[in-house]
Amino acid sequence: MRATKMIALAAMVAVLAGAGVAGAADWQKLGGKTIAFKDEASTITIETKSAPVGEVKLKVSGTWVRFTNLTLSFSDGSSQVIADRIDVEPGLTSDPIAIEGGPKTLTSVEITCESANAARGGRATIALLGA
Repeated sequence: MRATKMIALAAMVAVLAGAGVAGAADWQKLGGKTIAFKDEASTITIETKSAPVGEVKLKVSGTWVRFTNLTLSFSDGSSQVIADRIDVEPGLTSDPIAIEGGPKTLTSVEITCESANAARGGRATIALLGA
């Protein structure tokens, strides 16, 4: 009887674990750029242009980055501007940013950012992720 309960519990845990994985977004790297902080806009060219994405994230390494403006450009000629300040620590990603109007194919992303830690300055590598 006890063995039957253990098998049932193990099966339930396996089903729940599988459901959690299936519900997770499948993030892929769309492009990236290494920047030096010079108060100028930079453009991330999209390397993976074949699939539309419904949301994007920014992953940062190097130094802490404060994004002050993002302009997402799409293959249909439309664009989306995100003017909210987004701070991302090195090794972490931003919260997902939803694409207005549903999934679209990105062609480029123009970013304006600064070092969120004025004493460090330096460089940062930014990866654009999409799902």
